[in-house]
Amino acid sequence: MEQLTEKRVFSDSLVPVIAGALVFVGLFLSTFYNYLLFHTLAELFSITVALAIFMVTWNSRRYFDNNYLQLVGIAYLFVGILDLFHTVSYKGMNIFQGYDANLSTQLWIAGRYVQSVSLFLASFVIGRRLNYTALLSSYTALTVLLLASVFVRIFPACYIEGTGLTPFKIISEYIISFILLCSAVLLIHKRELFENSVLRLLVMSIAFTIGSELAFTSYVSVYGLSNLVGHFFKIIAYYLIYRAIVVTGLKRPYDLLFRNLKHSEEELIKHRNHLGELVEERTLELKRANEELEREIREHKQAEDHIIARNTLLKLLSEAFSRKEYLDAVVKLVCEWSGCRCAGIRILNKDGDIPYESYAGFSREFWESESHLSLKRDHCICTRVIAEQAESQDAPAMTPFGSFRCDNIFDFVAGLSAQEQARFRGVCARSGFASVAVIPIRYGDRVVAAVHLADEREGMAPQSFMKFFETITPLIGEAIHKLDAQSERVRLMAAIESAADAIAITDINWTIQYVNPAFEQVTGYARGAALGQDLRMLGRGIHNDVSYDEIQEALKHGRAWSGHVTRKRSNGTPYEEDVTISPVRDSSEEVVSYIAVKRDVTEKLRLEAIAGAVNTMNNMGYIIAGIRHEIGNPVNSVKMALNILKLNLDDYGPSAIRDYIERSLGELARIEYLLRSLKNFNMYENPELQNVQVSSFMDKLLALVTDDFSKKGISVAADIGSDARFCHADPRALQQVLLNVLTNAADACEGRGHSKILITASNASGIIMIRVADNGRGMTGRAAQRFIQAVPHHKSPRHGSRPGDCQEDACEDERDH
Repeated sequence: MEQLTEKRVFSDSLVPVIAGALVFVGLFLSTFYNYLLFHTLAELFSITVALAIFMVTWNSRRYFDNNYLQLVGIAYLFVGILDLFHTVSYKGMNIFQGYDANLSTQLWIAGRYVQSVSLFLASFVIGRRLNYTALLSSYTALTVLLLASVFVRIFPACYIEGTGLTPFKIISEYIISFILLCSAVLLIHKRELFENSVLRLLVMSIAFTIGSELAFTSYVSVYGLSNLVGHFFKIIAYYLIYRAIVVTGLKRPYDLLFRNLKHSEEELIKHRNHLGELVEERTLELKRANEELEREIREHKQAEDHIIARNTLLKLLSEAFSRKEYLDAVVKLVCEWSGCRCAGIRILNKDGDIPYESYAGFSREFWESESHLSLKRDHCICTRVIAEQAESQDAPAMTPFGSFRCDNIFDFVAGLSAQEQARFRGVCARSGFASVAVIPIRYGDRVVAAVHLADEREGMAPQSFMKFFETITPLIGEAIHKLDAQSERVRLMAAIESAADAIAITDINWTIQYVNPAFEQVTGYARGAALGQDLRMLGRGIHNDVSYDEIQEALKHGRAWSGHVTRKRSNGTPYEEDVTISPVRDSSEEVVSYIAVKRDVTEKLRLEAIAGAVNTMNNMGYIIAGIRHEIGNPVNSVKMALNILKLNLDDYGPSAIRDYIERSLGELARIEYLLRSLKNFNMYENPELQNVQVSSFMDKLLALVTDDFSKKGISVAADIGSDARFCHADPRALQQVLLNVLTNAADACEGRGHSKILITASNASGIIMIRVADNGRGMTGRAAQRFIQAVPHHKSPRHGSRPGDCQEDACEDERDH
């Protein structure tokens, strides 16, 4: 049987080959008899194939799912018609009188253009619905137009007798070959839409058609060898397309007409074979889906419970007025959610104690014994949970969240060693509670409180409830923090509202956003009138040594600014204030507002001015007393000299009289100097710098104050160094400075026994250093610091540029030196 099958296959494949070879040999031999006969037979073969292709595709158009073959079948009908006209007009047929070989050549080119363009366009109609009426009408019109243009001699000449092919004909053959090549490329690009055997035959047909066209580019005579080769290639091309469409369509129509249907059938068989497996797999998937759906329903229910619990806690927070009120409501909810009879919330305070802030169900005795636990001194599960320091004996009952959960505390304790039992206070067990749970409440990364659950029944703290409650404890921690912050803000606002200093808060553009009552009292602006105004309005029209630009520059660099400025009240009257302005930053360290703390120092400055004036008058009294004493001595000397001279005028000679007169004039000059010094004491004049002899200057200075200081029991002495001979200074200014310092020293020494003031002068690197020391009262540390801050820091003087520096070593009271 197998041998029979092999023979049949061999015969089926060998017969077409032998038949084709015989046809080719017969056609070739016919050329020797009559070339016209060969040409006619070859063309009739092509025409017959073209008509057969049309008939198969047209009659099977309802079953085709490949529009490529439908368009090619219709196009080949009109290609066959043009080839028929080409055949009957061939040179030697003598059917069309008055035409030469150019007629058949023109009809050849026209047919090849229609054939090549149709094969090219066929690749673009795949998957599109064809309108057969429009298609037939278009091809009919095109064919008629081409025939008319040829027969009325409009079509370009393609062949000239005695010359051969025209350039138009040769170029056209190349163009046609290029179009056919593009058609083959497009066909290969869409190869998944064709059976492999059909695709291979179509591409080979196009290839032989290109070979035929190239062969027709080189003949000179219509009976030449190139023409012969071209026709043989055409026969092969038509045979191949015949095999692709006609033979395949007749012998294996399902490959051509029902290609997709065949594939669908094969897929259907394959799916049918696996249908049982798919059904089984789908059943398992549905089972898993049902299980997953049930799990999702449970999770959805839990999520709904969580959302309800969260919303309830948030609502409590919005309604609560204090932390105690909020926690009382939370404790009731915890008892309701858990079913436990007893619940309490411990709050960790700054001392490390964890008292019950709120509780329900516990007895008074239990509360009194458990409400004063301390993380520092007590050992209990509550302290360890809040301190996050669970020990080894706690591990079996600890959750990953850090909670302690026990369904039977009696069994739990019984399983511990005596040493481990000592780490528990045991009050819960002694109180009869079987179920015990302690859940930490966190704010951020630290534990701030804990919920304590207890019940006499076992199993009242199941895992499901613990997981649920642990997810919402952060909300309680947030609420505790918020309520604490709110309470702190209330206390802060109360302090600000009660502050004696005026306080104003502005944005970064100095627009007032808040003022306290003291601000209204100091400035005269009511709160409603001040809000929204520019804080700088208080300084408009008043000149200050500092500007808001200077203040803002300091604030921009993150520094607070403090100073003294003059401001104007709402009624226009000026007042003096000490003010500190500080920047306020948000969580990202950006400056968002300014806060100004203002103190009205108008009255303080007035009192200080009065005190200064009184001090100045006291100083003037000391100076005038010294000057009075100094003037009294020369006046007495003048009076005594004049009296002596008056009594002895007749007895004294001219030289004695002159001597008394000169002595009187000298004393008067001394008085004149003292009066001039007194005049300059309260007048600012340009200094008169001169070389001052230090020892002589000190003698005159001591003469002014020694007598007055002696009456107060204060001795004054001067120690002038040998190197301190001269200084370049204004003697009047230097005297005023030293008189002021000596007066302050006398104030410090007054009322103290054995009071002494020592003035020393020495040369320090070319500068005369004058030091006044006393053994009077000293300064306090705070007063000394204020004195040091008040004294300006002078630059080092050049030699001889100023009288010297005055330094007090022992005078440490609050005198103004």
